[in-house]
Amino acid sequence: MAAALGLAVTPWGVLEAGALTGKPAAERRWPESGNSPTTQRVVAALRTVAAEVAATPAQVAIAWLLHRSGPPTIVPIVGARRAEQIVANLGAVDVSLGATQLAELEEAGRPQLGFPRSFLESDDVRELIYGTTFAQIVP
Repeated sequence: MAAALGLAVTPWGVLEAGALTGKPAAERRWPESGNSPTTQRVVAALRTVAAEVAATPAQVAIAWLLHRSGPPTIVPIVGARRAEQIVANLGAVDVSLGATQLAELEEAGRPQLGFPRSFLESDDVRELIYGTTFAQIVP
């Protein structure tokens, strides 16, 4: 919607309460929240890319937002409890990510839509709904 209206997005909590820093749940401010499977995939990808570019996972997460190729423009709000966290997070502006690294992060963060979408997209249900005509509908 923001892209369609030409608006920028200023998201809060871009490090997901510390989850995207790679910090274990027990050490985070809200340890009871745990990590979703998507967050686990993203953290693994952030760690891999961070090692490749000599940065922290948090810096890579913020740089990922800054390197987005298309609208909307993302201006992340970076929150921190300590001055050294702010300084470390601001280091994200110096992180350069390549196309392969961006693609790896995008794939890791892609939402898994699950039920009912996976059910409706299954071959058996498509055949039930469309018969043999589905291939003629979708190129």
